[in-house]
Amino acid sequence: MKKPSKQSITEAIQRLENHCRTRDFAGYSKFDALNSPLMETVFGGSAFGRLLVTQLVNRVPLPLRRWLGVRKSRNPKGIANFIKGYCLSNSSAPSPQALAQVTTLSDWLLANTSKAHGAYQGKGTAWGYNFPWQSPGFFAPRHYPNCIVTIFCGDALLNAYLQTRQPRYLEAALGAADFITQALPVLDSTERHLCIGYVTAPLRWRVININAVSAGFLAKLGVHANRPELIGQAKRMVAWVIDARNPDYSWNYTSPKNQSGIGPDNYHTGGILDGIADYMLASRDFTVQETYERGLSYYADKFFTAEHAPKWRAHRDYPQDIHGAAQGILTFCKAETIRPGNLSFARNILEWTLTNLAGPEGNFYYQKHKLFTWKLELMRWSNSWMFWAMNTYQAELQKLLRPKEKIYDPSLSSTSEVEANL
Repeated sequence: MKKPSKQSITEAIQRLENHCRTRDFAGYSKFDALNSPLMETVFGGSAFGRLLVTQLVNRVPLPLRRWLGVRKSRNPKGIANFIKGYCLSNSSAPSPQALAQVTTLSDWLLANTSKAHGAYQGKGTAWGYNFPWQSPGFFAPRHYPNCIVTIFCGDALLNAYLQTRQPRYLEAALGAADFITQALPVLDSTERHLCIGYVTAPLRWRVININAVSAGFLAKLGVHANRPELIGQAKRMVAWVIDARNPDYSWNYTSPKNQSGIGPDNYHTGGILDGIADYMLASRDFTVQETYERGLSYYADKFFTAEHAPKWRAHRDYPQDIHGAAQGILTFCKAETIRPGNLSFARNILEWTLTNLAGPEGNFYYQKHKLFTWKLELMRWSNSWMFWAMNTYQAELQKLLRPKEKIYDPSLSSTSEVEANL
């Protein structure tokens, strides 16, 4: 397989950035069917109706959003991904344009919290999706706060603070931590374990990935804000996540699985691994590294084909989803920092993605099926994730070209061995 050159990746990032910027980073989202005024009026009062129309628009490969008048808008989680991509770009090659976007988009997040939209009045600072959302477990009105969107926004603002040193971004990131640690229900709490809920509503699902990414965010924030109690909470969350794994070192969506019925999938698994890795790198606590590496091996073996196409489920090659591709690039880039030699796997996923899911204007398509490619463009699900992922790959590639410092023990692969694998 042809290795993508540094220049070709740079061009892909530039074309995607231009495509998204000229559209003001607004577009469709995966579960935004109720952003159709007609669908919200007809089905907005029925839980079954909301779920039906949301899943119908999400699953039928026809331009239903356009036909139904679904409004394009900014998604806070997508904006967070763009901020992280711009932060990486500015860190690798300082640019007034990239830094300006970091500031502009971060200020937009500050102006579009759940409180700002009147959807939340509790503790901390939080964000939700820009559409009404009906899941099998609960209903979330537009902008109703949840854990995963808040983590992504808080993490993006922490990154923005590290780039700009603007106190308002650190203050908002700490507000996100307050929401996570004080407003969300505690579902399991012992001296060793901590598990929090997904939303402030009394949903009892123990969702594994949100606890993993919460741990990663809290550990990073605890280090940069000198808040050791956040690192302590992160340690207990990671311990719960580690103990919630399956015997084969995979993770279901919930623990126990029968709460949701959802088994291991690509992007939730990658997110869990990234949360554990973020915790380890921030806290310098590598006691869970063996479980992490076994989970990473499972992820590589079960969720990517021999051609490095992302598999949605371990037993199904299709659909090959853009989110799974982006998640794989991010996860194996992060793994490179812990165990050198993983960047080549990320590179192969990126090459497959550029070959199979890239659109003519630098954008990325939703899914590749066995007989067709669904050329739906989702600003958050597709483009924002690939913007973050490609900038992450570029930043990791540039690290390899700089003189190395040994971070871990001498038994790890040498720089020469890593570069030979690339």
